[in-house]
Amino acid sequence: MKHSYYIFTSLILVFLFLSCSENKGEPSLDAITQQIIDNGMSVSENGCDTAIAFPYTSNGYQTRIEYQDGSSKWCTLKDSITPDKKSSIINLKVFPSDTNLFERKAILVVEATNGNVYNIKISQKPYRSAYPEKISYTMSASGGDLTVKVKANCSFNTAFVWRIDGYGNSAHIRHVDWIHGDVGKDIEPSANGEATLHFRVDLNTGWGRNATLLFRHVGSDQRIKSRDFEIRQEPRTFQANEEYNIPVMTDRDPLNVVFGQENENLNRIKNLSINGLVDMGDMSYFANFAKNYSLQTIDLSNTHFDRSSRFDDKEKTVSERMFFGSMCSKIAIPSNTVYIRKEAFAKCSRLSHFTIPQTVRYIGDRAFAICDNLRDITIMHDSKLTSIGDEAFNTGSVLNQLFIPSTVHNLSAKALVGLHTKELHVGWTTPPTLSKGFTSKGCTLYVPKGCVEKYKSANFWKDCDQILEEP
Repeated sequence: MKHSYYIFTSLILVFLFLSCSENKGEPSLDAITQQIIDNGMSVSENGCDTAIAFPYTSNGYQTRIEYQDGSSKWCTLKDSITPDKKSSIINLKVFPSDTNLFERKAILVVEATNGNVYNIKISQKPYRSAYPEKISYTMSASGGDLTVKVKANCSFNTAFVWRIDGYGNSAHIRHVDWIHGDVGKDIEPSANGEATLHFRVDLNTGWGRNATLLFRHVGSDQRIKSRDFEIRQEPRTFQANEEYNIPVMTDRDPLNVVFGQENENLNRIKNLSINGLVDMGDMSYFANFAKNYSLQTIDLSNTHFDRSSRFDDKEKTVSERMFFGSMCSKIAIPSNTVYIRKEAFAKCSRLSHFTIPQTVRYIGDRAFAICDNLRDITIMHDSKLTSIGDEAFNTGSVLNQLFIPSTVHNLSAKALVGLHTKELHVGWTTPPTLSKGFTSKGCTLYVPKGCVEKYKSANFWKDCDQILEEP
């Protein structure tokens, strides 16, 4: 009996010893992990994914990243356990290097349950990089000398190109010949990573222009990372008595470069004619031009919205209030416009004539409201127009004539409210229903052959001074 008691007690002590051993100590680290702890990790600029194995413990490990360079979140951690529960895996992801010019450092801290702390040094090389102190420099039309300071971590040379953004994701590059100096020369930064570049910009006798500076690593054609950097040059001095005709094509500089940024110079442009391709951004630019400067006429009739597959009809649009309040006496819109939105030309008090392209299908509410001097709105007989919104022609003026084709099957009940015209030509064989009429006094109504009597018995239509068949 006493013998059995001692055996039982011994077994308990062995169990307790083994239990304490599991809690107070972990198995030894494998050679690879130990090497990583001893030597740290040097990671390329492209980043990496690394799995570090530690002995399995039921209590797991506490892990964190301590960044040494003031940056943060360029590493992530995720823990896992092998299926056989032999190892605890710490998955470390290092992201590709960002805009840092120099090596960045961090420490992976791993705390074991026995109190051991493992510090793994992580360092990441930067990309070959060069960063000008500014992203853009603007030069006057007269040109001159320009100094550009650059921070770099490698030797480099430069080339200026005219970059044409175009539509879609395509880009075309052409070398420029109006910037000279440290172009194509090998540049070696100082010990602190600084370099100074010297350029000379020619006199500009045309439209505004820009050039993008490309950096290449010396000894190869390899581009190096850099901030986008450009030199813009203002256009020549405009003359008030000139009519400006500028081609706007898919391949071109932005319009704010072409026309420049000098308000005094922009105010000299009175008459502007555009041809080629445009997009919604161009339209917004021209609309702001018409409202904020001294522009008197703008002719976009020889332009059309880009016809690439990226463009649908909704983008072939004169947007809501786009030319609202413009002081131009003439505004002509792109030849393939589809939509004229709400109040697009409202309060254009100097506008006297407007032609609606054949492609337009929709005229929005009050599109031409309060255009006090508007005398003619031309809608083509082969027009594709289908919809007219409320008070679209409530101009506050007396039109000479207006033609509405039979294709208009979506006529707002208030579409003609405020319309005052000497002649109104309509293509419907059946008079549309109106909830409120137009100004019929002084108006001669022309209708399709055989339809006079229908209109003479229809509300609002019957009040016209005369109702005649189209000749």
